[in-house]
Amino acid sequence: MSDFSTKTPIEREKVSWLHDRSARPVRSLLEIKSVGIVALAVLMSIVLIALAFQTRASWDVTRDWVVPGTVPLFSVAGVCLVHLLVRRAFRELTPALIFLGLVVIFTILNLVRSGYSDGPDAMRDSFSILTGIFLAFTVLSSVIAALIVELRRPVKVSSPED
Repeated sequence: MSDFSTKTPIEREKVSWLHDRSARPVRSLLEIKSVGIVALAVLMSIVLIALAFQTRASWDVTRDWVVPGTVPLFSVAGVCLVHLLVRRAFRELTPALIFLGLVVIFTILNLVRSGYSDGPDAMRDSFSILTGIFLAFTVLSSVIAALIVELRRPVKVSSPED
């Protein structure tokens, strides 16, 4: 039971782990691995955003709100992709990687086609539409896969007794 009459309340039952500073775990500096994972997640988000801007650059009609409006989704998808990679959830990660591969392929085809055409081009429009569709599937599949992995086998947080 807590003793509230003292200047600092003391719980005698929890002395060994709550108030005893020697029993607390040592606070460690940031690990290089953690910093690398965060940097990789940021880089993957930037790659997805760059692919979205490249897709938007090939549109003839101005839709300036599309990419900035969806940047948060691309950022979350980049973090989810790296999270799945770090968790070694390769089966759940596979659909997102396939869609991402298709996005890269259609982006390259679009860039190659832009070298051979001037002005409006139906093939470039088709590549842009397919790139946008597969980019949306990449975002959707990565977020759903991360959610499934976390629901099936959540990340374990160590308790103070460990």
